[in-house]
Amino acid sequence: MGEFMSRLTALILVLLLAGACDSNSSDNRNLNGTWSGLGSSGGGQIQLTLNLTDTNGAVTGTSTIVSNQQSVTLSVSGTFSDPTLDIDMTGGTTAASFDARMADNGDTITGSLTGLGNPATISVKRQ
Repeated sequence: MGEFMSRLTALILVLLLAGACDSNSSDNRNLNGTWSGLGSSGGGQIQLTLNLTDTNGAVTGTSTIVSNQQSVTLSVSGTFSDPTLDIDMTGGTTAASFDARMADNGDTITGSLTGLGNPATISVKRQ
């Protein structure tokens, strides 16, 4: 009985450690919060800041895009199906989209920003 209990305890310990080391845990894979980063296009450098809320794959929030020393804040709506993020950003007569993928570590999203002149590749990091 003593050897059985030792093996059972060891198995439980291994399972607990394996769960704690899971790099794809849902805590790392959510979009909720602020993301910010830089990219460039033919027109110069672009800064993108996203404030996102993900509710079961439905993404909402706001974005701020700074380009050529001009800043625009837009409403965000779209979808997240891990690892793919597709969002549309609108406000007044301005519209843009960001089609991207989340990195395996869950801390970076890289994609293409279109709709504001030349397309730009941008990586945003969790703030």
